Amino acid sequence: MIRPLGRLALTFGALALLAAPASAQQGRGGFGFGGGSMILLAPNVQKDLKLSDEQVGKIQDTLQEVREKHADDFAGLRDLSPEERQEKMSALNKTIGGELKKALALSPEQSKRFDQISLQSRGIMAFSDPAVAGKLKLTDEQKSKVREIAEASRGQRGAFNKDASQEEREAARKKFAETSKENMSKVLATMSDDQKKAWKELTGEPIEIQMPRMPRRPGN
Repeated sequence: MIRPLGRLALTFGALALLAAPASAQQGRGGFGFGGGSMILLAPNVQKDLKLSDEQVGKIQDTLQEVREKHADDFAGLRDLSPEERQEKMSALNKTIGGELKKALALSPEQSKRFDQISLQSRGIMAFSDPAVAGKLKLTDEQKSKVREIAEASRGQRGAFNKDASQEEREAARKKFAETSKENMSKVLATMSDDQKKAWKELTGEPIEIQMPRMPRRPGN
């Protein structure tokens, strides 16, 4: 039997794949569904946010409620054009973030840091968000470069192969993380000093999100 944490992670992952186009699935450095929602399961993120024991205790139930409330919304994204999907996804992520903050009673400081880490978790796909692109004043050439880099990263799905061994999954996750960092460096290299400063303000201090290991299904 899959424990609650594993079931929740599997469900969120399935919804992310359902909602996202192939290029975004392969090229993103983040967690897809709900933007920052899944990062709340990471113990080091909980520590960084300085969550109380009471807040930590509410996370899984809160994520479950969010999953159930917005499952149909995410399912509806798959038939949209890439541009429409990105716009709707951005709005939905914002809505979900607000619901999570309210349900967990995050303080202003916790809310700000949550937004920063959530944006970090999205990797280079964050730059495809119209709101982010607007704040950074990205040019059409820079936006095109982001799409080019994301497209070049397609095919790196080892970490999502349900039939892979634990060792293969760990190797794939490591490779995926390395590629994500390389992609971020490539995008930042196209930015001016002012744009880099703005990105720093939006994301705060970097954190390497350490998600708990998801239990495997029996027989895998």
